[in-house]
Amino acid sequence: MTKLVRKIRPVDFWRIGEQESWLSDMAKEGLHFHSMGTFARFIKGEPKEMEYRIEVTSTKAISNDQIMMYEDNGWEYISSFGQFHVFSSPKERNAVEIHTDPAEQSFTLQTLNKRLRFNAIVVILLSALIIGMNLSVWFLGNTPILRLVEGDVIQSTIISLVMLYNIYLTSRGALAILALQKKLKLGIPINHHEKKKKGFGFYLFMLIIIG
Repeated sequence: MTKLVRKIRPVDFWRIGEQESWLSDMAKEGLHFHSMGTFARFIKGEPKEMEYRIEVTSTKAISNDQIMMYEDNGWEYISSFGQFHVFSSPKERNAVEIHTDPAEQSFTLQTLNKRLRFNAIVVILLSALIIGMNLSVWFLGNTPILRLVEGDVIQSTIISLVMLYNIYLTSRGALAILALQKKLKLGIPINHHEKKKKGFGFYLFMLIIIG
């Protein structure tokens, strides 16, 4: 019987190099990637040296032609989450890299980059409206201190804080993809073994709240 192990993903979706590196580290511990959502799901097995690559598409669907191109070069399609599609290959296979020209690869992010920027603008405007409505209760009727004592504003304040974090998260995602596209255009390839940066504690806290 296949045993699935759930792990909270320690990095954001758009930090592609760090995500690939983390999946490889999990494989060394005998946890082989199966699927991704709020939690990453792994199949428990024997420790193995594995390489992972994440292909980014402008839509949530990846074409059969793209999957076949990877498979012809030694990569097995595993799963997708949003516009991110995961492939794996045993390290000893020395699978051929699909993207050998960073500048050419940058064009695969162009449509996604535009969509994320549009989404960020929409989220910021809607969140600002909701936050304004929630915070207005502080100044309706009773004094702000009295409303705080009575507990009327606690829920709206928490919602506003979550919305602010949502603005931050959405904007950071759009900016990160834009920065990655610029690096690729300059000929700087993705570091597939990049180690995750600090700051996981706050990310984990907010992931539990809104995840």
